[in-house]
Parts: sequence; structure tokens; C-alpha cells
Amino acid sequence: MEKLLKWSLQSQNPETAADANRIEPDPKMLAQLFGGADDPTLMREAMAVICNPDADLSSKVIAFDNFEMLIENIDNANNIGVLQLWKPLLSQLESPEAELRKMASWVIGTAVQNNPKAQEQLANDEKGAIEQLLAIVKTDTDHASALKAFYALGSAVRNCPAAYNQFEAANGWSTLRDLIDPNSQKEIAATTRHRALNVLSAVLETEPIVEKLKRFTESGIVTALYALLESDKQQHHYQTVDKALHVVHYLAQEKFELDPARVKAALENISEIEGITDNEDHQFLAANY
Repeated sequence: MEKLLKWSLQSQNPETAADANRIEPDPKMLAQLFGGADDPTLMREAMAVICNPDADLSSKVIAFDNFEMLIENIDNANNIGVLQLWKPLLSQLESPEAELRKMASWVIGTAVQNNPKAQEQLANDEKGAIEQLLAIVKTDTDHASALKAFYALGSAVRNCPAAYNQFEAANGWSTLRDLIDPNSQKEIAATTRHRALNVLSAVLETEPIVEKLKRFTESGIVTALYALLESDKQQHHYQTVDKALHVVHYLAQEKFELDPARVKAALENISEIEGITDNEDHQFLAANY
């Protein structure tokens, strides 16, 4: 408390304010001074509401919003494991309420995005998490919930070997293939394919890359990728085509053995999409195939 008082006095004095601004006060001390709860307490309280069977949906959504805002702070995201909140958070992926499934995926994605410590917590401490997310992107009938699960999945596996191992063990490659393939028996929205391509990109760019390219070949995704670019179904969804081109460009740069005839056929098929020939990935492929 003495340090906090010193900081307060310094910040009010013009001659010492600059020094005070370089010193961040302890959030717990600030909470104590102003009578508010610190962030870990707020995180616990929000999760208690989310998991309370007597709380109404509106209250749970508000609690999820508050939790998500808290874990945008990387220290708070890393505290999810310390506070043992991963398990109750992941339980919401199985909620009968689509809105809660969506919010759970959103929070997971925010917590682990560009955050190796939280990624490791999720992968090592909660070994079923990646499988749960894959199940949602495959079978969830709520489109918004599935899209957020793609976000969480891509953020979790990118540059995280432990999460990738779970992805592979849970047949993640075949899941992505079926979602990308335009000849899949299931009707798949263009936005779903776009998100599946985002996850594919995250997986392919995770070291060791040679191993990922081998699994990519074995899974048959390359055939699905060609078929996607050759299909008329994607003609009017620029983002999907753009991401597919990015993946093919990446494969070429990594010396993956592409089929020149199929690359050329794909480029011809999409050439009439407005703006696509100005695309950097398209220009690279057109110049080399």
C-alpha cells in the first residue's frame, strides 16, 4: 500500500509525473484501494455465472462477454490454467445452447491466439479440446458456432506441436479434406470452406513442415484443393478462392510437387472473378505454371 501511495503522490506532482507514468501500479493494490475485485476474481465470478444452471441465457452471454474482455489481456489468458478454468470453459462447447458454444470457442480462440503459454495449457492439460473443436466444425448445425470453432482451432494448432499432435490423432486432416472438397456429399457453405482453408494454412505452416506436407499428400487434400479451384460452386466467393490460391502458392514455395496441368486449369477457371488476376498469389502461380 505504501508503494501505491507513493505512485499516487508522484503522479499528481508535475515534476515527478513522468517517473510515475513509467511505473505500473499493481492491479490488485488498485482493486484493494478502490474497493473493486481484481481480474482473477472477476474471471472466477464470470465463469461461475456461465456454469450456473439457474442463470438465464442472457446473463451467461453477458458473463462470457466480460470473460472474453478480461482474457484479451495475455496475463489473464495465461491465468485460465492457474485458476483451473479450462475445464469449465471447455464444458460449454457441449452446451445445448448454440450461443454458449459459440462464445466458448470465441474465448478459447482469443486466449490462445499468438500465446504459446496458453496454447500449451490447452493442449497439455485439456487433451480433449482439439477433438471437441473438430467435432463442432464437422457436425454443429449452428453456422455461427462452427465458424468460431474454426477460429479457436486455427489459433490453437498454429505453431503448437502438442496441439497439432491432437489434431492429427483426431483425424483432423480428413475432416479438413471433407470440408474443402466441393464434391463432398454434404452441402457446405462457402464461408465454412474459407475457414477450413484458414485452419489448413495454420497447420501447414507449423514446423516441421516436411512432416505436414507428407500428411497433406496422404490425406488427399491436394486433390480436394484442385477440385475446389476448378469448381463453379466457388465462382462468386472471392475470399474462399483467395485463400485457396494462398495455400497453393505456399505449397509451391515449399517445393511441394504440384500438378502443373491442374494448377493451370484452376487459374483459367477462376480468371473471370473480379480482381482475382491482380491477386499476388494468382500472379505468382500464373508466372510459374
